[in-house]
Amino acid sequence: MQTYVYEDHLEKLATAPDQELQEMASILRIADWFDQMTAMNSGHEPMSEIAAMQYFKKYPKKFLPVLVTALAECIHIVPKAASVDLSTGDKGIVLIENTRDFMRPVVLRLSDNQIYDLSDKNVYQEMQVTDIMKTMDNRVAMDEETLKQFVPDEKLRQLTQEFRRKLAAGKK
Repeated sequence: MQTYVYEDHLEKLATAPDQELQEMASILRIADWFDQMTAMNSGHEPMSEIAAMQYFKKYPKKFLPVLVTALAECIHIVPKAASVDLSTGDKGIVLIENTRDFMRPVVLRLSDNQIYDLSDKNVYQEMQVTDIMKTMDNRVAMDEETLKQFVPDEKLRQLTQEFRRKLAAGKK
């Protein structure tokens, strides 16, 4: 079956698979592409789930829309509680997933704590989900000058010394 998943399978095989096998291979091909695009990889940064789905939609002949939709429904691209980037430049949290169209959930926009139903065409004209947030991390970036102003307390000094002792003991 894996042989049929690869796009060049017809070049490798003497006979073409029957229709049912071709359909199953198409399903696995889309799932395999999705996994490769969104997985951590040493060669490239992973693509977000939304970016991968948008890529599939650009090539409907290669990735059948009915199968792309089925994949989206199975793996919940924008689930409840997902952190999202919005076209307004704001961040939001998905309150209610839209199983019919994952790009149109109900979101809480963090900048004004207002709830927006993106399934409403008027709301959707003003605001869309552009991507899944990679992290909710809002820590301030530290530079050398900021670090010079940091003064650790006694408890932190002791903890740091303990870590250094354990590291030194482990290297011996």
